[in-house]
Amino acid sequence: MGSKSRIALVAAAVVVLYGPLCDLLFLNYVWGILSAAALIFLAANFRPTLAVGVGGFVALELMLFQGLPQSTTFLLSICLPALLIGYLVRSRGGGFRAIFWGLIPVLVLVALFMTAYSEVSTSLSLTIEAWVDEFALQAREMGQSQELLEGLTSDLKNFGRILVELLPSLLLLSVLFNLTVAYFLSCKLGSKVGYHIPALPHFSRWRLSDYFLGMVLLGAIFSLLHNPGMRIVGHNLLAFSAGLYFFVGFSVAEFFLVKLNVSRLLKLLFYLLIFLGQVLSLVLLGVLGLFDSWFDFRKLKSGVAVSA
Repeated sequence: MGSKSRIALVAAAVVVLYGPLCDLLFLNYVWGILSAAALIFLAANFRPTLAVGVGGFVALELMLFQGLPQSTTFLLSICLPALLIGYLVRSRGGGFRAIFWGLIPVLVLVALFMTAYSEVSTSLSLTIEAWVDEFALQAREMGQSQELLEGLTSDLKNFGRILVELLPSLLLLSVLFNLTVAYFLSCKLGSKVGYHIPALPHFSRWRLSDYFLGMVLLGAIFSLLHNPGMRIVGHNLLAFSAGLYFFVGFSVAEFFLVKLNVSRLLKLLFYLLIFLGQVLSLVLLGVLGLFDSWFDFRKLKSGVAVSA
């Protein structure tokens, strides 16, 4: 067996192992990313039928032994996005363009979720409320103040309702993050064995196309409508945009930290403040990323930015 065949066999084995490991919580998540990276690598560098065959085999394995929901999730969030990305890379369309196109199958998963949104959201909300009530009961038995617990449980239930409403956008952001990591791994590991996949730009040079401003505007318009369904769509468009612009704002901050030659200790403190700031950091960096679309702080559009 030649070296090329051995490499393809190892990549295929990584994907096939996802089936037996899908019930293990943390390992399931990590192996899902590795499987996506392996499928991108196979689709980009070998015969497309090989990657399709491996992905199809795992989907069939999951359907037979884990059920249709697990198989559908694998197909729409790992297999098909990775195959689409690998195909686009093969056609010299790599990078973030390929990754965003890879979200198309995930939109089907979101659409399936939205068709049963009322039932799913009600079930999840009731589950969260039951968990909060159980938490409050245990805290009350430990002697916590009734007034404090009432305020806390009310806030937790409201937060749970917001999370349930924003599940579609959170799902998209999660898969986008996973596909980006998978693409990065396929680039790095592929280069180690002599295969080239177009690399992502340095983090300090990440930016969004100006077309994404239209998504922000559309989300704002939908959020103001009286129709509850349209408002939910608008809120999810805004939440998805906020997640994207947060990373762009983080990228802008990283660019200037590198450009100003800030020491590693100060950079570490800056990252720590972002982590501790949580919602405030999300808002500030999101606004910075949004403004970068207008003001082009790093001069990336004109191509004169100092390389970071």
